[in-house]
Amino acid sequence: MPADHVDVIALHCDQGMATMVKICDAADRVLHLILIDFGSTCTSRCAPEDVVLGVLKTMAHPKIDVLIVSHQDKDHWSKLPALYQKVHDAGLTWQIDYTYYGGKDWGTSATKAQLTWPNAIPLQDDYSSYSTVGVKQPLFSLAGVTFYVLSANISDAGTNVKNGTSAVIVIEYGNPLRTAILTGDATIDTLVWINNKLEPWQKSPYGSPITNCWMLEVPHHGALATLTTNADWSAKTTTFVNYVTPLNIVASAGAHSQYSHPHKIVLDHFSTHVRGNAPLHYHVYFDDASTRWVEEQCQKGVFTTVLRLDGTFLDQRFTIYHDGRVTFHIGTAPGAVPGTGRESFGALPLCSRGRVENG
Repeated sequence: MPADHVDVIALHCDQGMATMVKICDAADRVLHLILIDFGSTCTSRCAPEDVVLGVLKTMAHPKIDVLIVSHQDKDHWSKLPALYQKVHDAGLTWQIDYTYYGGKDWGTSATKAQLTWPNAIPLQDDYSSYSTVGVKQPLFSLAGVTFYVLSANISDAGTNVKNGTSAVIVIEYGNPLRTAILTGDATIDTLVWINNKLEPWQKSPYGSPITNCWMLEVPHHGALATLTTNADWSAKTTTFVNYVTPLNIVASAGAHSQYSHPHKIVLDHFSTHVRGNAPLHYHVYFDDASTRWVEEQCQKGVFTTVLRLDGTFLDQRFTIYHDGRVTFHIGTAPGAVPGTGRESFGALPLCSRGRVENG
């Protein structure tokens, strides 16, 4: 059955990354469910597994069609056991049809976890769906929604092999086509590699293969250390953003962790290239200059999964319809029920690092 729309939902997971993709019919029934990363270093302040369980309970045949793990870092897969337990306790059958995973230098604990993922398929080294100008090679397609690999397991990852080899995924749907880009823990070296793949397209009659980007995930949660290490980092990230021209960006915010993601410098840089507008809303970042967390209002398409420094969080939902229409949801009133198509909404304790002040 062809899809009516696809929801790309950046789930709140504190210091971590988890994206739920729902492919739905016109009645908002979930036809297919895909998870792209599903982890957190936090065990008590977030529960993305509850949101996914809520969706599974609504499905006629509850299952996860595809799981994609971008790379080996624990905060990209550690919530899978909790989801398994929730599914088991709910009396549902645990089913994942296919698992794709990227990244090099998998450690012992990550490798053990990988062995528990059903039908796990490693992504190829130095792989991109866009290696041949004029030809896009899909990873898979479900109900007309197509998934591509922008980069995976690159050889030129620099000194940060684990993050630099992260898989970057593109979701494409609609007529006209719209895209969403999920970057995992991509580093500046990853973006340079991607630029080298996209440049021949840009110079050809085809132009960039990634058009009308409705949502771009800020690489590596908006990390400072891996995105600003290159002397030309600003120019190189600008080149990448100009190739994909996002209307909206979203960062998975860990306002309670030692990493303090996203950092203001990174978020500001990506924000300058955002083309979309939004109703007045808040987002948060860590300001290294003042060593404090800041919440800031804006009317651009800049979003974080932690909304306010009073602890308010939400899951950011971006929707692409079959006819190319697009929508986003900043949040709903407290008490929204996970799994009904509305965002989950809740509150957390204040962060523990730096001074907490409003911007």
